Amino acid sequence: MLNNKRGMSDVVMTVIMIGLVLIAVGVVWVAVQGILTKNTANIDVGQKCLGLGFEITGMGCNMDENKCFVEITRSAGSAGEGGEGVGLTFTQLTTTSEELYEPGNIAVSKRIEKILPLDIDGVTPIFSAVPTKVDARFYFNKDNGEKYFCPTTATYTVPVA
Repeated sequence: MLNNKRGMSDVVMTVIMIGLVLIAVGVVWVAVQGILTKNTANIDVGQKCLGLGFEITGMGCNMDENKCFVEITRSAGSAGEGGEGVGLTFTQLTTTSEELYEPGNIAVSKRIEKILPLDIDGVTPIFSAVPTKVDARFYFNKDNGEKYFCPTTATYTVPVA
């Protein structure tokens, strides 16, 4: 009778070990699947940036209207999509604007006009003079609506007369 209990103990121990191994595999699977799913979205959107060449070919401002325009042209032989929009940052000496977004694909070239941001008071422009530099970077929207910015940035500095 004592031998039967010992045999039963081995079966119970084997079942418990198999259960623990299955639980451990499940925990590892959930963790790995979460990491892969999250990074796959970044890779998919990041691939769209490959070969996306562009340059800023001109910039001008009308400070009476607190507006600036930027001419962006896709480089010859530029691969990839034209982005779902472009982010622009204007600079004048030590003052830099927040990034201004212009939605829309830029297939070949586009003239973008933007009203420059105002100071905290909502009336005074943040720039006391014409901005002298603009940076641009394309973005794509992720599935969750978040903007993914391509690592390539184009900069245009107004030539000094």
